[in-house]
Amino acid sequence: MSKLLGIIHRVLCYQKRSRTRVSYDWRQLWTAFFTVLKFISSNEVSLLKKFDIFAMCLQIVNMVNLFVTFGDTFLVTPTAYDELYYEIIRWQQTFDNIWSMSKRCIFSFLSVHVSDKLYSYNFS
Repeated sequence: MSKLLGIIHRVLCYQKRSRTRVSYDWRQLWTAFFTVLKFISSNEVSLLKKFDIFAMCLQIVNMVNLFVTFGDTFLVTPTAYDELYYEIIRWQQTFDNIWSMSKRCIFSFLSVHVSDKLYSYNFS
């Protein structure tokens, strides 16, 4: 999945750089991105043990950011830009869930490493 996301990212970067507009129904791609994020947030516990879900989420969020920031250079119509914002608002709960998931994992990571440092510190 990571390689696929990398390919999509490179195509989008090329479109941005060359100002190429591809006549494509971008909603399909956005819906796929948001559905993957929802799946990850819904199955966090089982996926966290097997995959680097944060790298995947980061790739997807970066591409959504690319659409938001530079979409006017490669989206075919202003209507497509409006549809993107509509979809982001519609999927807001999924983005909130991903944000909460990342905060939980960061805090648990920090608490484990801080306690490890305290235990290994020589107080003599």
